Amino acid sequence: MTNISNKSIVDCVTSGITRATDDHRKLTNGNSEMSWAPEYFLTVSIVNELRKLNDACIILEEPMKESREQPKRMRGWSPRNRYDIVVRNSNLKPYAAIEVKNRVYKVSDRVIRDFERISTAVTPGNDGKKIFGMGIFAFYTIFNGQKNELIKLKKKISDLYSDLEKELKNTHKGNGKLDKSLIEPIPYTDEDGKMTLWEKEIAVWGGGCLILSP
Repeated sequence: MTNISNKSIVDCVTSGITRATDDHRKLTNGNSEMSWAPEYFLTVSIVNELRKLNDACIILEEPMKESREQPKRMRGWSPRNRYDIVVRNSNLKPYAAIEVKNRVYKVSDRVIRDFERISTAVTPGNDGKKIFGMGIFAFYTIFNGQKNELIKLKKKISDLYSDLEKELKNTHKGNGKLDKSLIEPIPYTDEDGKMTLWEKEIAVWGGGCLILSP
């Protein structure tokens, strides 16, 4: 019996982000956080969590043309564009299109391009039938500040979440549903649970998923 569902995929993506953050801290012996890692470090961590889904077929860098014909007047689609991760079910039908971004600090052009891609994924085809069951924007962010700025840094991340959600609503012109699974801002700590300082600064990280479904 398959365990592929919207919730199971979102849970895997969110746990993959958390795992990547922790793994990179251990890899660098606590001397670096995840924004210094290549984006593929985050992508592979998410994929390793998605592997837990029974019967799922996980494809990296799948061209958009593999899942749909060219849509009419739709931003974000090109036969040369690729989704970072595609999850297909046991019948190899597209289930989830996932875009991954490391180092998200604001609503930038590169973020909007990802929003366009997942919006395209969940927009019905020319025949009116849905292509993907969900599109996910998965991301990691971090803000640094002085030792007395913990509340301020957490608010910056919360404000970023709101800005991203607002822009995704503006980007997606269809009738899709917007959900989210966002990580509460977390201060970096050492193995003893003490606040980690880099050059007399503290660091607070966050991220998670913004989800579109038809």
